[in-house]
Amino acid sequence: MRILLAAMDARRLTFENEENEQNRHLISWDRIIVPGERLPAEYLAPFRSLWADGSIQKTAQRANELALHDNVY
Repeated sequence: MRILLAAMDARRLTFENEENEQNRHLISWDRIIVPGERLPAEYLAPFRSLWADGSIQKTAQRANELALHDNVY
């Protein structure tokens, strides 16, 4: 998701859902998740909202143009 957000910034896209700006800040923290640890539940709704955002989807659809990792999906 961070890669998609950076690519979205590079394309100067803004979120279709303005609330996703707050979600962006939540997942931008450098929280360390150790192997076997689950992502905290409070991250689920923000990730879903970000993934559903049209600007993130447009960026993901152009992954080949932006040299994004294959595992973005």
